[in-house]
Amino acid sequence: MLLSLLSGVAGAEELVLTFGGDLMAHMRIHDIDSYERCFTAVEPIFLRDDLSFVNIEFVVDQSRPVSGFPLFNGPVEYVEAAVAAGVDVFALANNHTFDYGDTGISGTVASIKTIQARRGGVPFVSGVAAVAARDGDYPEFVVPTSINVRGIRVGFIAVTQFSNEWPDDRDVYSHVNVLDGSNRERFLSYLSDRTDEYDLFVLSYHGDWVEEYDLEARAAKRTLFRRIAEAGVHIVWGHHPHVLQGADLLEIDGRSHLLLYSTGNLLGAQGYRVDHAAPDPDDPWAFTHDSMLYRVTVATGSDANVLDVDAIPVFQRILPGRRAGVVLETAATVLVRELDPAWRAYYRHRRDYLEQMAFRPK
Repeated sequence: MLLSLLSGVAGAEELVLTFGGDLMAHMRIHDIDSYERCFTAVEPIFLRDDLSFVNIEFVVDQSRPVSGFPLFNGPVEYVEAAVAAGVDVFALANNHTFDYGDTGISGTVASIKTIQARRGGVPFVSGVAAVAARDGDYPEFVVPTSINVRGIRVGFIAVTQFSNEWPDDRDVYSHVNVLDGSNRERFLSYLSDRTDEYDLFVLSYHGDWVEEYDLEARAAKRTLFRRIAEAGVHIVWGHHPHVLQGADLLEIDGRSHLLLYSTGNLLGAQGYRVDHAAPDPDDPWAFTHDSMLYRVTVATGSDANVLDVDAIPVFQRILPGRRAGVVLETAATVLVRELDPAWRAYYRHRRDYLEQMAFRPK
């Protein structure tokens, strides 16, 4: 589904960005024999853009065993397979980032540095502050990550509404409390002061007023995303509900900003709860089993503006035998590789639903 929003601006530099949802580390994910296989179908999408963005919703600490819900720890090989497939940018601020405390954060940072050393500096990340001494100076909000693409300065910052685990004496990543609004205005002011430093600015927001699985973005969330855009953010990229919530286009001073309320699960194993013998596309767990990749063309600099959005349905296909792991598929590949008639009908139904949900203009 391609939505052409505005004609190109003469002389403006353009970038193509892709936004996916949550990369999860359920134990079922690790049943697959090759993490590279997880991303084969979407690799052409990630490799044909300038930057691809994904949320890592687990710790990546090589010093401890792999673990699933409720405290997630995934192997560095899983993350590096995503990078090898073309993912360039990770959000590292969500409710599971601090699952294993300071040592988990240190392990994640070390794992990312290991991948960066092997991959020429990629991936770029935002969300966690470097773990320092307890008497260190911890800023309230992390400094935006600067990403240079063909001389174009892209600013990126990842924030979370809450964390399942939290230290008593400090913040370890940018925490924007929308429940009581205690630091919301400070954060919006902080954004307004920083966004002008970049040709394009992207913000990752992890939260949904603590509620999960809502198929519609709440009015308060829409208002917050609008205010973030008014602070100078060109693309507000949301996740945490584990289901797709669609997108809005917001016009500010004649330019379009993209609000992605929730991009759902990119890859996880919640879909195992769908009845394998008789898959129901309206089963509540089916909505965690697929999502969209939003491929966004933007003009940058003084003419920064969203030009086109291509919403691409993606599916988490459980491999035959149900004990062989989960892989990502596109609408085209899933109907070729899935041989079970019941599941083929399921995926057709889900594809139609996703295309209807891709944009929810208000």
